[in-house]
Amino acid sequence: MKRRGKTLLLLTIALGAVIGGYYLIASLTKEPAKETAPPLFSVSADDLARITWTYQDSTITLVKGDSGWGLEGSAAFPLDASQVTTITGLFQSFTPTNTIATPSDLSEYGLEKPSIDITLELTDGTSQELKIGDCNSSISSYYLLWNGNVYTVSSDINSAFAKSLCDLATKESIPDFENITSIAVNNGVSKNVLKHSTDGLSTAYTGAFQWFAEDDSSELPLDPGKMETYVSGLKLTWQKCVAWNADDDALATYGLGLAAASVKVDYIVTDTVNTGSTDASGNPVTQTAATPKTFTLLLGADTDSGRYVRIDGSRMVYIIASDDAKALLSTAYDSLKPASMLYLNWDEVNAFDLVMDGQTLTLLKNEDAWVCRGAPLDSTLSDSLKSALTGLTLADAAGSAGKGSEITGKIYQSREGFAELDFTLSPASNGWTGTLGGTQYSVTADTVGTLRKAIQTVLDAYTASSTSSNSNSGTSSGSTTNG
Repeated sequence: MKRRGKTLLLLTIALGAVIGGYYLIASLTKEPAKETAPPLFSVSADDLARITWTYQDSTITLVKGDSGWGLEGSAAFPLDASQVTTITGLFQSFTPTNTIATPSDLSEYGLEKPSIDITLELTDGTSQELKIGDCNSSISSYYLLWNGNVYTVSSDINSAFAKSLCDLATKESIPDFENITSIAVNNGVSKNVLKHSTDGLSTAYTGAFQWFAEDDSSELPLDPGKMETYVSGLKLTWQKCVAWNADDDALATYGLGLAAASVKVDYIVTDTVNTGSTDASGNPVTQTAATPKTFTLLLGADTDSGRYVRIDGSRMVYIIASDDAKALLSTAYDSLKPASMLYLNWDEVNAFDLVMDGQTLTLLKNEDAWVCRGAPLDSTLSDSLKSALTGLTLADAAGSAGKGSEITGKIYQSREGFAELDFTLSPASNGWTGTLGGTQYSVTADTVGTLRKAIQTVLDAYTASSTSSNSNSGTSSGSTTNG
């Protein structure tokens, strides 16, 4: 017992020594708590009277007047108030991330020739001068010279001041085109007018066509998908502002003079307005007012980063992406013409017949569903069939010989003048030939194949359903007789 007690005592002492050693080592190697660096200075937005900085050989001075901040010498400058708030907010408690003692060689920090010189003038007559040098990418900070010492500071200050005058301007916006009536495009070589009709034109075989190219003698329907993409491209993004008040000579340099290409959009804005009268309960009476408006974008010369543009009536010049400019000016009929042989507004279609390989498939609309020979058709099958019909893509070039038998179809519509549409798809030596309304088209083999597959799938499903129905009917009859 004594031997066991002595062993236990020794183990307890050894364990205590290990634990004590651990805490001793931990206390010796523990890093001291980092102290937050005190701010270099603190200036509230109310105490600032004037801010001047030089960036890329351009000097900008903002002054605070009775009505707020503005550009010195130009009261008309559209200064972006949010950017002023960002700039003045930087100095509420201007704190460095690191301090470097008085340096022997400013060039090591890019401060011999600073990239930005900043002077803050306060309402009490004092000032603060700051110089920004190189970026220390390893800590995402910039070197700053203040009162003879070098500090590292947040990149926020460089982001706020590394701007040209135009960068500080409030940018103009592209309208939200609620209801476009027409688009006129002058690309410098030709002029194209695109007209919009929500209900389509009575000359078109389907209400699916809502956009038309104005021709000398008629209005040609345009591809709905292509026009949807084109219209969405009208909501441009300015890549950069290059001038806020360009004079005539500068506009000519940008290619934005009288000979500039243009995109003119006529549209309607609908507002609810007060009529000034009240109803029997004393409530204001309102009405809807439709106001026609016009927006014109002028497109100038190309640059390495895009193309110069301005809004008609404005002298503010921007750059937009080259691809965006090209898309806006690409309105020739060949680029917007229908890409499919058959477009349908399914709200107008009541029924259709399809004949393939000697079999006839007839679908009738019953409210929002489709019926095949009295039996409801699965929506997935009907959707696939409708998609295949409107997806008959026109071929730009000859392909391999078409394979399969001829397909004929008749579409029944509730559209005046076009109650019935007949079409034919025939195999040809270079693909497939489609005929609609007396016009022939070349149709891609793969989209015809998709239609053939969709028709056959419905035929198979109907045949299987009919066989099952007939079988069940015979069994039921036999049971009744035997009974």
